[in-house]
Amino acid sequence: MSQPSFEELDKVKQEGNQYFKQKNIQAALEKFSEGYHLIKTNFNDILQKAEKDSSNPNKDKIVTLYLQFLTNKALCELNTNQNEEVIKSTLEVLKFDVNNPKALYRNAVAHKNIADKILQEAGNIKEINVENIKVMQSYYEEGRFQLEILSKLEPNNKSVTTELSNIVKQAVKVKLQIRELKKQFPEQFSQDDNKLKGDFLNEPQQKHNEVIKQREEEERRHKEEKQKQQNRRIINELDTKELEKISKIAIQNNTDQLIKQNELPENASILEKNIAAFKKTPEKLFQYLKKIPGDYLKQIYSKKDLPLESLLNIINALQKYGVEENKQVCLDLMQGIASTNKFHLLTMQMMKSEKNSIKQLLEQIGAKEELFVKFKV
Repeated sequence: MSQPSFEELDKVKQEGNQYFKQKNIQAALEKFSEGYHLIKTNFNDILQKAEKDSSNPNKDKIVTLYLQFLTNKALCELNTNQNEEVIKSTLEVLKFDVNNPKALYRNAVAHKNIADKILQEAGNIKEINVENIKVMQSYYEEGRFQLEILSKLEPNNKSVTTELSNIVKQAVKVKLQIRELKKQFPEQFSQDDNKLKGDFLNEPQQKHNEVIKQREEEERRHKEEKQKQQNRRIINELDTKELEKISKIAIQNNTDQLIKQNELPENASILEKNIAAFKKTPEKLFQYLKKIPGDYLKQIYSKKDLPLESLLNIINALQKYGVEENKQVCLDLMQGIASTNKFHLLTMQMMKSEKNSIKQLLEQIGAKEELFVKFKV
């Protein structure tokens, strides 16, 4: 079969458009799929070259047509509830054009539809099991991420604003339910479940990262096993009280070292890990927080959400020890927290008792009215 001309390919697209106007979605989908496969098969060299320069808006006309086939294909798939296929089609577009509005929007809607379906099948969010609630969170967060990119590209697009508002509300409901499930089934939640899915990765990058993770995991397990073998004889000789004593000393030494260090934490993940280390010693946590400027919190959380658990640990330390020792430090930290990424979403996850505690703290440190407004208390 000879290579199709641009005109022949464009004719396939026009036929698909005509079917879509006639509301013959299945026929339109077949045409757009046909055009997609024709270009994929016959112009692979052009596609490979274009994929390496995904930020370049000036595309070859064959590539432009290829993306049109895909976005149209995704629209038909969206209309026929083939949400997983929508995600595949739009991800292919985003490999070539990272800011393609149609791909971003349809990708987000498909993610939301999948999460909504899980909720619909359960009937009530409180009836959803742990594994499914994790899946829902993942899909809502990915949808939210794509819409946030699109809202920056098209700030006046009401459809985007409305869809983003809806998905944020659903995501917050899921997070609140996850908090309840963590209390009931803490063993079913790992540390990684506290991290939100936010970074957009294309398929090759995901696979590359998976390989790296597997290698790191194998190396970690090897080191752990070696360490266990070395320590097994010693551990067997120790009784429970001695082990507890050693554990407490190790934790104390670690937290004392953190307080003595003059360097600020390199990033948000390290800060969260350090805050967690002080969870049972709020007095020491305040000593650690004293050296962290509020503006630095704003800086390291400019693109990442501050976890609610970290916030509550900070609030606890400030209330118990910060207010009495240094109100200005407390005020500076609270101002920094209120300036972190998507802080308004964090306030939506707080329970009434937690908000009351924050309100009391703000009153004690003499915060201005605008800070009460930001914390929504």
